[in-house]
Amino acid sequence: MNPRRIAAVPVLLSILAGAPVGFAQAEREPRLDFRAEEAAAYLEARAPTNAALVYYVHFMYAPQPMLNAYVHFNDDPDDDSTFGMTREEAERALRDAQDTLDNLAWASTLPECDFGIQYQQGWTALLPHLGKLRGFARVLDADARRHLALGEPDIAAERLATIYRMAKQTTGDHIIISSLVGAAMTNLAHKLTREMIEADDLTETGRDLMITALEGFGRDDPDDPFAVRQSIVMEGVMSLGWIATAFPEGRAGTKLAEFGLFDASADRKLVRQFNAMSGPELSAEAERIPEYYSKSLEVWDSPKAADRLLELEAVLEIGGFGKLTKAFASALSRSREQDILARARLEEMLELLEHYEPEASEDDALNPAPIPIPATGTPRDR
Repeated sequence: MNPRRIAAVPVLLSILAGAPVGFAQAEREPRLDFRAEEAAAYLEARAPTNAALVYYVHFMYAPQPMLNAYVHFNDDPDDDSTFGMTREEAERALRDAQDTLDNLAWASTLPECDFGIQYQQGWTALLPHLGKLRGFARVLDADARRHLALGEPDIAAERLATIYRMAKQTTGDHIIISSLVGAAMTNLAHKLTREMIEADDLTETGRDLMITALEGFGRDDPDDPFAVRQSIVMEGVMSLGWIATAFPEGRAGTKLAEFGLFDASADRKLVRQFNAMSGPELSAEAERIPEYYSKSLEVWDSPKAADRLLELEAVLEIGGFGKLTKAFASALSRSREQDILARARLEEMLELLEHYEPEASEDDALNPAPIPIPATGTPRDR
């Protein structure tokens, strides 16, 4: 893979998007009389600060064997033949991908992760990064298992910490599905983390790496670590703003069907109803969507929240929050269940790690702590 071409991709993406390049502002212009350490410092200052730009490079250039290798390291025996890879080929693919995985680890530590979601596109906004990040999480989990089998638990812990940090980054989308994908990624990492704790495979270094990564979930809002409530607010705003912008004259039924938001042949009555609405009438309908979300958030943490949300969904189903809300708003009881479960597992894993004390071993001296990962990635020998 050509490193110069890779380095140019974030710049090209930003130019195509008409946005400023996500680089930290260097203090001065480059000069040919730099000393070596000055050149290194200048390049470090020019490194991306937006993790999404780094991830986009790997979305485009990640080798397929690396992405497929995870099937030989998970618990589903039916997966082993899915991609036609042998175990030896999968291990080789992961060995060859160490620079890529190290670079993902570095990106997961960056202070910003903005994928440029076009929120103004409302219900039609695309989120292609979610599936890609879940794929990276599976690869990182597989590589953690590989390093653990090689007797390198700190590198395994580093890979798991990367999954946790990437999962946290997805919650910054403030989209409900992004929050739930982040929760699913943490659940994947929890499994091997628990196995390592139970087998006493963690060192203090590995334990601390994962504690730090998990504590990141509570940094913005300890009561909403996966940003589900923030996502509900954003989706209400997206729905309202998009309807007002996309259909100022109303008559939205046919267009909504063309967007693939419902089946026009099966919902002809709905198409006719939305086509009959003027712009002001449609905007009034759209204003009921935030109303539904707002009432849901009012009961979100109440003792009987599950029952209250089901009651609100029953009102939703009979059109009590308007036709648009009935047709397109997310039913939130299931999202809350997944959020509660993810939060409980997060707290449980943090508690297990905080109380974990590794047994002293003669092998500890042979297992050095992970080397800090620079932007270019740290090559691994195995």
